[in-house]
Amino acid sequence: MYYLMYMSRIRGRVCIQIDREKCKDCGHCIKACKKGVFVFKDGEVVVENGDACNGCRKCGQVCVYNAIYISLKNEEAAVDG
Repeated sequence: MYYLMYMSRIRGRVCIQIDREKCKDCGHCIKACKKGVFVFKDGEVVVENGDACNGCRKCGQVCVYNAIYISLKNEEAAVDG
């Protein structure tokens, strides 16, 4: 129960990055993500809807190339510009 409450609190506060040097565009993250965060664009996996991420980290768990980085957004930096 706590895990679900935690995930709902961080939605929209998560920063997702794909390391283009490591990513092989296999699409495993697209299949694992139930929120539609990732899509194929021009043959590459890209973050399309990062604000929908609930921080479950399933995308990172299925990425065999360790190309996905997930962190909390720095709210102070976002406010300061």
